[in-house]
Amino acid sequence: MDDSWRDRAVTWPIRRLALVIAVVAVVLGAPAFWLVDRHVPPSARVAEILLFAVFFSAWMSLIVFLARRRERAAVGELPPTTRVEVNRALRVGDAPREPDLDQAAMALIEWRRAKLARSMRTGPWIWGLVLVLVALSMVIEPNVFHLVMIVYYAVLSIVVMVSARRQRTRLDRAERAVRLRSGA
Repeated sequence: MDDSWRDRAVTWPIRRLALVIAVVAVVLGAPAFWLVDRHVPPSARVAEILLFAVFFSAWMSLIVFLARRRERAAVGELPPTTRVEVNRALRVGDAPREPDLDQAAMALIEWRRAKLARSMRTGPWIWGLVLVLVALSMVIEPNVFHLVMIVYYAVLSIVVMVSARRQRTRLDRAERAVRLRSGA
C-alpha cells in the first residue's frame, strides 16, 4: 500500500487534524497579523494569532467532520485500511488494488463527482465575491496587507479551479479503470 501522509490523513482522528490545522494557521497566519496593525502590543498580537488558530482550526475540523459523515452516508462504513486504499486509488485516478472494493470506489466516485460539480458551479461566484470584498477593503483602507490578500485570493481561485478540473479527470480515469476491470 502506498504510504503517503495524504492517504493516512483520511483516517486521522479529528483531534489530530485540528492540531495540525492550528499549527499551520499559527505559522501561516502570524505574518498577516504583524502586517495589519502596527499599534497593537506584541502580547495582544500573540493572543490574536492563537485565537485565530483555535477558531480557524475548529471551523475547518467541523467542515472535515461533516464531509466525512456525508461520505460515510454515501459510501457506507468502511474499515480504515479500506478507506485509505479507496482514497489512494481515487487520488491517483486508478482502480483499487482489490476488486472487492470496486463497489465502494464507484459509490465514492459518484459522490465526489456530484460534490465537485457543485463546487465548480458555485466556486467562481464565491471567489469573485471574496475578491470584491478584499478590493473594497483595499479602497477603504489601502495597505500592503490588502494588496497581498488580493493577489493571494486571485492566485488561490485559479489554483482551486484548475485543481477541480484535474480531480474530475482523475475521477473519470478511476471510473474507467473500475468499469474496465469489472467488464461493465
